[in-house]
Amino acid sequence: MIVSRVRRKLAATGFTLVELLVVIAIIGVLVALLLPAVQAAREAARRISCANNLKQAGIAFHNYHDVYLSLPGMTIGNIWRNPTGIVNPVASLPNQGQPDNRECLSGWVSLAPFMEQNPLAQTVAGHLGGPVPWEGAYQPWKTQVPGLLCPSDGPAHMNVGSNSYKFCLGTTVLDNNQGRAQNWGQPSTGMFTAGQNDNDVSSPVRCWRFSDVTDGLSNTIAIAERRTGNRDLRNDIAHVADFLGDGPMRSASQLKNATGYQQLNDLCMATTSQYGGKKYNDTGVSVECHGAGGGDFPGDRWCDGRPYFSGFNTIVKPNGPSCNPDQGDWGWVMMTASSRHPGVVQVVLGDGSVKSISETIALPTWWALGMKADGNPVGNF
Repeated sequence: MIVSRVRRKLAATGFTLVELLVVIAIIGVLVALLLPAVQAAREAARRISCANNLKQAGIAFHNYHDVYLSLPGMTIGNIWRNPTGIVNPVASLPNQGQPDNRECLSGWVSLAPFMEQNPLAQTVAGHLGGPVPWEGAYQPWKTQVPGLLCPSDGPAHMNVGSNSYKFCLGTTVLDNNQGRAQNWGQPSTGMFTAGQNDNDVSSPVRCWRFSDVTDGLSNTIAIAERRTGNRDLRNDIAHVADFLGDGPMRSASQLKNATGYQQLNDLCMATTSQYGGKKYNDTGVSVECHGAGGGDFPGDRWCDGRPYFSGFNTIVKPNGPSCNPDQGDWGWVMMTASSRHPGVVQVVLGDGSVKSISETIALPTWWALGMKADGNPVGNF
């Protein structure tokens, strides 16, 4: 009875039931076709915004270099003067019984005045750089610096200031625990390292200058994306794989040549063998995936200068796994660049230009891009 009434009404308006169903089906198909296009357009806009963030970061470290004649340290904390004797008002953070930052602040603290964050920087300097960067109650550390979050990464997590952009350590793998400024016994092969400048009283490692980048600024990565992992998905590739025992990886890291880099890559990639490098194995791999409180994921703590939070290595290809044999954010760690942009990761080179690097880039080219002075040709990228 009801169907008959619908048919009579449709007939009165010139449409049959079949014709109406066909129209609805066509509309459904059109919506299905348009949705991916809309989503792609939105991602393209987010990617452009992300590239602009990286561009501003490049301008910031260039301006910093103009003023202080060196790059900032990835990890800072003590009093230092650059070769001209000019004191950096942010990185000059004396430890004289005041709140102790344990020399673990990030280079982003030094760059804050050059990223239109001078009030934030002055607040930190006024508190002598304390407390430690994992002190969640300290307002500056809770502040989300707009230029440090890729739009594709989504909003910052709870009350923790997030960071999508990391400093390049090249092929050098270092220990977070022994990685505080006064304890780093080796410089990195990348454009950034820990410690301060030549006259830092505590650090044996000075920061690099542009003149140290003998492979060419346009051939060397300075900063890259490293996205925040999905906190509800254990095997998300943006988390960090833990190992039981770290002997093989430490041995490989000491080779400091292509053989060692390949061994490190292979050991870390083995944690994703079940999923072809896209996700961590469901069995046999423990993964750093902390609780919902936030603050201890690799994308958290923009102010924490330890490699787990502020650095990345060019050993594993972009969007590949990261590995931490010592378990936890105080351990020895190898971090990999990654993004939510399909198939690529965006980087800013030493000359300040922004490039998209394919996740299929040849490993030797990726290694060479991360090193500032290895003397090998980079090739196409």
